[in-house]
Amino acid sequence: GEVIPHVTRFTPEVRGLAGGAGTHGSGGMATKVSAAEIAGAAGVRTVIARGRRPNVLLEVAAGAELGTTFHPQAQRLS
Repeated sequence: GEVIPHVTRFTPEVRGLAGGAGTHGSGGMATKVSAAEIAGAAGVRTVIARGRRPNVLLEVAAGAELGTTFHPQAQRLS
């Protein structure tokens, strides 16, 4: 599917695009998006990127825009 570069709000449409459980890896995209939503509510920026790409973590940590960045939510967990 198409990569959405930035998510600033978790809407039903965003959740719907994640679909259900996947057939590759551990956990489907819906599980990853749900984890990003929890992290965002705690004020943490989350990036979901292709794990098979060499050095992907180093690139993301250096500021490369790979995959989808989920920005922290304005309304946080209390």
